[in-house]
Amino acid sequence: MGLVDIPPDIFVNTRLSYLLDLSGNDLETIPSNLFSSNPSGHDLHLLVLSGNKLTEILPGTFRKLHSLKELYLDGNKITELPQGMLMGTRLQLLYIFHNKINRLPDSLFDQPTGNNTLTTVFAQGNPISELSTTFLSGIVDWGNVVMSCDNVTVWRSVQNVLVECVPKDFLMEMNTTSPGLHDSLSMRGFICQSGTEGFFRFFSCVACYVGTYGVSDYCVKCPKGGFYQDEVGQYPRQGYENGCKHCNAGNYVPFEGGSSPLDCKVCPDGTDRERNASYRACFCVDKYFRRDRFNTCELCPPIGANCSGDALRIRRGYYWNWAFSDIDRYRNFVENLATRNASYNRSASSFGQPLPWIHTCPKPLTCENNDDILGSCKEGYTGWMCASCADGFFTILGFCRQCPDVLVFVVEIALILLIVILLMIYVVFVHRRQSGQTGRSIVDVALARGKIILGFYQVMGEFWGSISAIYWQEVFQNVAYLISMIQLDISAVLVKPSCFFPFLDFNPYVEFIIGVATPPTIIIAGGMCLLVNEMKATLLSYYQNTSIDPARKRLADKILTLVFLGLFVTYPSTCNVIFALFKPACVVFPLDENKINNVTLLRPDYSINCSTTTHSSFETAAYASSFYVLAFPGILLCLLLKFSRGSLESPVWLRFLSENYRPRFWFWEIIELVRKVSQTLIIVVYGWDSTLSVIVTLVIAVVFLMLHASFTPMKDRFEHYLQLASLWAIFLNMLVASVPAPNDEDSTDATNVIGALLVFLNLVVLGIALGKPLMLAVKALASYQILRKATNLIMRRSLEHRSLELQINVDCSDVYRPSTSTPLLNAQ
Repeated sequence: MGLVDIPPDIFVNTRLSYLLDLSGNDLETIPSNLFSSNPSGHDLHLLVLSGNKLTEILPGTFRKLHSLKELYLDGNKITELPQGMLMGTRLQLLYIFHNKINRLPDSLFDQPTGNNTLTTVFAQGNPISELSTTFLSGIVDWGNVVMSCDNVTVWRSVQNVLVECVPKDFLMEMNTTSPGLHDSLSMRGFICQSGTEGFFRFFSCVACYVGTYGVSDYCVKCPKGGFYQDEVGQYPRQGYENGCKHCNAGNYVPFEGGSSPLDCKVCPDGTDRERNASYRACFCVDKYFRRDRFNTCELCPPIGANCSGDALRIRRGYYWNWAFSDIDRYRNFVENLATRNASYNRSASSFGQPLPWIHTCPKPLTCENNDDILGSCKEGYTGWMCASCADGFFTILGFCRQCPDVLVFVVEIALILLIVILLMIYVVFVHRRQSGQTGRSIVDVALARGKIILGFYQVMGEFWGSISAIYWQEVFQNVAYLISMIQLDISAVLVKPSCFFPFLDFNPYVEFIIGVATPPTIIIAGGMCLLVNEMKATLLSYYQNTSIDPARKRLADKILTLVFLGLFVTYPSTCNVIFALFKPACVVFPLDENKINNVTLLRPDYSINCSTTTHSSFETAAYASSFYVLAFPGILLCLLLKFSRGSLESPVWLRFLSENYRPRFWFWEIIELVRKVSQTLIIVVYGWDSTLSVIVTLVIAVVFLMLHASFTPMKDRFEHYLQLASLWAIFLNMLVASVPAPNDEDSTDATNVIGALLVFLNLVVLGIALGKPLMLAVKALASYQILRKATNLIMRRSLEHRSLELQINVDCSDVYRPSTSTPLLNAQ
């Protein structure tokens, strides 16, 4: 900001000579005694007061400036000139253009005389409505007045004075030999060129044309946006970025160099027409964005987009891919939109390429998008929709956990193996104690309840691994780890191939090969064991000339039990790896907003492209392997039918399939297999994104829940309620997950409540299953402690009693024992 006021005695001890330039300040008035306070007077020839905020000139202000020849009052807000303003001066040139003067005074001097020296008055750009003869008489013969005549209603002329009416865009030329005045004019909307005439150097300055303004001896066009300039010789005032006028709110000029208010056009659709346009075609209204700084604003996409600041950015929980658009150019465009002054980059004012399509991330918390233009994944995640694990992380049900140290890995395996060994020892110990007893053995109970727990977590594992989960917080990653352990997902939990074998890529192709190879491997291994057992028994019978040992049959039954149990346990996982390669599991994702470029990816693993010949081969193999999905339960059904309804005794190796069911529900385990496979089929192949998948899966859950509750097929009451609880938990998990996620990122209360509910539902079955054994163990331990205390007490009392009797006997023998030295006894 420049000078606002000036002390009247500032020049009392200073004699001004030739030029005083006070232009470009914020002076609102000039003290009337400013130039008369010095007793010696001044020798000013040029006084420049242009470009201030003067509204009036006080009478007598210039009366002591006897040498004044040129006075510059242009570019102020003067409304009236005082009578006799130039009295006492020898002024020749008066510049009062671009003010607000409505009427010129009768005389600028004391009174019109033949000694007046004023030759030229530049008064254009003022709304002058009356021109008096007296005023013109104060100008020398053949002098001239340059003015705008549009508003003149009273016209009087003098014969020997030329009145020149000029338009608004009149280009005024000013010549001077003063370098100081040249500098002043070049800063006030004039372009100056120097020249020589004889031995003298002069400057010819021309006002900048309409549509432009002057900056440091250059004329600059008014920028596109809310600016125009319909006057010549303009320049930036204090506090303004440019020397242009502003269009009305909601209007803008679509080109550079707007020279009239008529150039201001209504801002395009989607813009805020109640604000000034500034350096764009008005700002966008809320929830709108633009692709061009000077074009329309578009409605923000309905999901995943943040359209603040006129730009489209991606929100947390969503993903887009820039494979077919220039991300660097778009970033420059967005950053350029944030620039709201004239320094914005003209070459980056638009983005003409299609924007990427916005996708919802399967696990929203993995798409952090700290970079809201490119998009970014949470630590440990990478790839398409942040669904893959980065180096140094391994996957558990779609979550990425950091790989442990080798020591932690070894300790973890040791603890798990120790727990398994202890459980096996416990089962074997109890089983041997129960030998010879009637009723169910510990093995039967463990298998029956283990089937329920395993079946529940096999379904829930695939469900949470495939769902577009919304409520998974950090605590769920620990739950997912537990679920994978219960699922017997050895490759993920124990081996962690991506951590310790990074060169191995356990993608759906590798899992498919392992999955379809597992059943024949189990069968071949069991067959070899049976063959060896048979050969051993035959050889022993031949060489020892004995009959075949009955232990051979018991061992064969155990081998067949392990074979069928292994096939039964791995059957759902084998089906899932087959389903994962079916054609409906491939999803088409648009890459751009016009859906011209698309990519087809496999839902279980987005790193696999379904359009390759490799995938076509695996897809064909998956359909060919589907016979196992139907063959295995069909064979089990035929075997159960043969031994359950015929006269033949059911073999030991089929006992685990029907032992826990009532006799008339011998087939129910096959129904359970169908339930598990049908639910995971819908989830794996069709995902959880479609309404049809949600409805079908919920219907299946409800149907089997009603069947189990209605028929109560299980013999054991506890196992019945355990199975019922698992079916309820599956149904409620799916029901809760079908509820739309809260869109408000701040709605943590609802998220935490739903998260706690899901944790409870996923652990309730395991809690019920382990609750009863733990209670029995506690009771047994307590009973053992009571029994031990009672035994110790009895033994201690018995010992005390025996000790007392012994002491009494000893005392009695001392009293009544006869002495060998007594004469009587000797005589006897």
